[in-house]
Amino acid sequence: MVGTVQIDTAQINPPRTVSVLAYDGMTAFETGIVTAVFGGSWPELDSPRYELKICAEERGPLRMVGGATLHTSYGLDALVEAQTVIVPSIADVTREPSPELITALRRAHQQGSRWCRSAPEPSHWPPPAC
Repeated sequence: MVGTVQIDTAQINPPRTVSVLAYDGMTAFETGIVTAVFGGSWPELDSPRYELKICAEERGPLRMVGGATLHTSYGLDALVEAQTVIVPSIADVTREPSPELITALRRAHQQGSRWCRSAPEPSHWPPPAC
């Protein structure tokens, strides 16, 4: 007798965790691209490839360029736990990142996370302290 075996591919290839850093003054474009690529559902795939978490240093609403606000329940702890960390361009390349953010980025790196960034000038990010 010939039968079919169904395999739950989510058990074989669990979704990769991806965290993106959100901050006050970011553009919707930066968040939108990351959300479309890593947060969208793809019906042709039988299981999700990514688990996206938008993380912020500050609690509460983050103001985006153009007047929109972004709310997230994920803090830097979720950024540390991610397998891939995305740091979009930053509003002010002359401003030093907080010690808490530097610590979180270092911890994520020590745990083997992959990094992706899009900064105005690559020499400005990540800061030398990382």
